Amino acid sequence: MTVLSRSRVLVVVLVLVVAAAATWALVGSGTRTVTAYFDQTVNLYPRDEVRVLGVKVGSIESVEPGPDSVKVVMSYDDDVTLPADATAAIISPTLVGVRYVQVGPPYESGPELADGAEIPRERTVSPVEFDRVKTEVAGLAQALAPKSAETEGALNRLLDTTSANLQGQGPLIRDTIRTLSEASSTLSDSRGDLFATVRNLQTFVTALKDADAQVARFQSQLADTSGILADNREALAQVLQGLERTAPLVQRFVSDHRDAFTTDLRKLDDVVANISQNRQALGDLLQKAPFAVSNFANFIDEKTGAVTANVAVTNLRSPAAVVCDSAAAVAPAGADDPAAAYACRAGLGPLLDLARIDAPPVAVNPIQYGDPSAPVLPTPPLPIGGNR
Repeated sequence: MTVLSRSRVLVVVLVLVVAAAATWALVGSGTRTVTAYFDQTVNLYPRDEVRVLGVKVGSIESVEPGPDSVKVVMSYDDDVTLPADATAAIISPTLVGVRYVQVGPPYESGPELADGAEIPRERTVSPVEFDRVKTEVAGLAQALAPKSAETEGALNRLLDTTSANLQGQGPLIRDTIRTLSEASSTLSDSRGDLFATVRNLQTFVTALKDADAQVARFQSQLADTSGILADNREALAQVLQGLERTAPLVQRFVSDHRDAFTTDLRKLDDVVANISQNRQALGDLLQKAPFAVSNFANFIDEKTGAVTANVAVTNLRSPAAVVCDSAAAVAPAGADDPAAAYACRAGLGPLLDLARIDAPPVAVNPIQYGDPSAPVLPTPPLPIGGNR
């Protein structure tokens, strides 16, 4: 092979290497790595499986023991997405056999576990080894077994004591179990109320939390009040002592005047009942009295100081109606009989009609007067042509 041919082959190899490296960089290795730290990794070796929900997604790359934990580097397919708070557990299907690492939970939503991330010891679980379980069981059996100088062990004594205490208590135990069952059924049937009570308590606690400032202010005010009472406890004690001395006097006074109090209360009841019966009239009076009083001010002419009110005598054309209606108005309650009013008008009407007049024969109003010293205002002339 010539030198030129060798150069061409070398160039082709370099181009292939560069293309492979570029493809590796663009496409990726096809796997991701994650590092987990376990308390112990018995029977766990490189190339053991990594699973998610029991399905193999990768393998263990290395197992490196450390001072207080074991570092396990795992790789898994890059098309598998794990949550950022993923956990890892060593699963032992059998007492003796191959183990694998279960990673979970499956990803649903939220942050993702990044490539090269770590899972701390707080989120890893190691299985309890059979040797440890065997040691604990052996220790328990040895503790319950009889000692060298004993004929019975602690377990036998426990069983004998339990048998002696439960002797003849079968019906009571049965009733207790039945009662507990009924109580459980009652609680189950009332679980809605229980949950509602818990929710109400939560609402109450939340309200107290939201009103923390108001509660603190109330406690402060209560503390201030307690301080004021404490500072004035001598004066408060004197007041209470005075009330203690006054109470017998008040009791004796009420006892001596019991009859007078009873009479006054009865009279007060009559007054209240009378007011209640005439509440409509009182209401009318309270509504109309202010207007009537204000009309008195209109009697006086502000410019001349003269009283301008007129005496109005009405119903002079029907004296019989005035007399009979007045008699009916002042009659006792229940005596206003229409037949009696008709008889009054029929009997006294002709006689009373003799006093019928159209207007009182008075030419001067007796209540009108003027101030002679007041100036007389000129009367404005009437406009000509009817214009107003």
